[in-house]
Amino acid sequence: MKKSLLLVAGLLLLAGLYAYFGGFNKPQFEVVTIDSVTVTGYEFNGLLTQKEFGNLFKKTDSLIDHKHIDGKVVGVFYNQPQAKEDTVKAFVGVVANTKSIDELKKKTFGLGKVLQATIKARYMLLPVNIYPKIAEYTEANGIKTKPMSIEIYESDEVLKIWVPIVDGN
Repeated sequence: MKKSLLLVAGLLLLAGLYAYFGGFNKPQFEVVTIDSVTVTGYEFNGLLTQKEFGNLFKKTDSLIDHKHIDGKVVGVFYNQPQAKEDTVKAFVGVVANTKSIDELKKKTFGLGKVLQATIKARYMLLPVNIYPKIAEYTEANGIKTKPMSIEIYESDEVLKIWVPIVDGN
């Protein structure tokens, strides 16, 4: 009996923490037009689980924290890997509101019509929870998207994702 109560209490605690961190929050969707976005940052080609990938986000955060550049952290994903062992092609950087840094690459992405998904939740829960919801939304609404996506970390608790829509949608 005690084991059952402890198990139930543990599950309730986990559910409470998940809710507190925004795990049950639903994304808001809208179709918007974004002509282009310019990102200053680093290329990445490898596994999402590689330490290097996480380090690029840390380096980018550090640039902003130390006032070397002003802007928001961005992850541009050229493809959408389905499993941990799949290779991701990405560009991690900053949508810069001010200067750029010479030693970093600067890329401009032409977008056009995009599906914008915005969700409020803690950073660690954001990308994992939102992509299946984007897939559900596009399927339910007959929207065809390109494999690319751009994640804009508005804050530690708000993520905006732009997924370009295939022309003619």
